[in-house]
Amino acid sequence: MLKPQDPVCGMQVDEKRAEYKSNAANRTLYFCSAECKNRFEREPQRYLTQGGRPAVEEQAQARN
Repeated sequence: MLKPQDPVCGMQVDEKRAEYKSNAANRTLYFCSAECKNRFEREPQRYLTQGGRPAVEEQAQARN
């Protein structure tokens, strides 16, 4: 099973151990660090697509 990706840096994050979380677009997002969480919270629209999904997820799917 794939781990969720940090929407800022793209790093995979273990959701059971993640210290940094945020809710956006009706889903919980997980972050690898406080810095990534802070960047997201300053500019969430930069890291989400029009559909509300993290842009890094759509980029990864496009490569596959």
